Amino acid sequence: MTADRTSRSAQPSGAAARGFAYPRGILGRLGGHLMARGSEAASREAAGLLDVRPGDRILEVGYGPGVLIKHLAGCTPAARVTGVDPSPVMRDMAQRRCAAEIITGRADPRLGTATDTALADEAFEHVVSVNNVLFWDGIPAGLAELRRVLCPGGSLAVAFHSRTAPSRHERRIGLPEQDADRIQAAIGDVFGSVTRHDLRHLTAFTAARPQYAGPLTGG
Repeated sequence: MTADRTSRSAQPSGAAARGFAYPRGILGRLGGHLMARGSEAASREAAGLLDVRPGDRILEVGYGPGVLIKHLAGCTPAARVTGVDPSPVMRDMAQRRCAAEIITGRADPRLGTATDTALADEAFEHVVSVNNVLFWDGIPAGLAELRRVLCPGGSLAVAFHSRTAPSRHERRIGLPEQDADRIQAAIGDVFGSVTRHDLRHLTAFTAARPQYAGPLTGG
C-alpha cells in the first residue's frame, strides 16, 4: 500500500525525515536522542488522555526511544505496555531505556508498524500513538489495524505536535489544520466517533472501539 499524502510542511525533510520517520544508523541514533530530549512533556500529555486502570494493557505505536513506554509502565497501574516500531535502532534504544520494566514484564518494545502490529485481536484496553501518524503506511489501514487489536470499549489516542506549542521546533513541524481534519475524519470513519483535544504540546484525537465486538465493515 502506498503511503498517505501529507502536507510537506508537517514533516522534516531530507536527512531529518530519514532520521525521524524511520530511524537507522548514525542519523537514527541522533534522531532518537533528540526525540527523547524533547518528548517528556508531550509524553505526559499523551498519558493523560488514557484512563488507565489496574490490569489494563496498553499498546504504543511508534515508541521511538521509549520515553512514553517507560512513563506508562512506571507511572500508571497498567499491567503491561507493549510497543511496536519499525526501527531496530529505536527498539534497541527503548530496550535500554526500559530495561528494568522489561525485566519485570511491564514493558515489551517490539518491531512492528501501525498497519501490521502482528498482535492478537482484542488484546489491549488502550492504544496510543504520538508524533508518528503522518508516517504510517496508510492512515485508514493503520486505524483499522488498531481497532482490531483494541478490546470492545477500548480507547484510542492519536496525537501530533501542535502548531501552537510553546517550542519553536514543535510549532515548525506541528500538525497542519488540513491534516488534522483528515486524521479526525479517518478516525471517525473507523471508530464512529472522535473527540479533538488541543493541548499545550499536542493536537490529539481520542476515540473508543464500540462495545459491539463485530468486524469492521466500512472504510
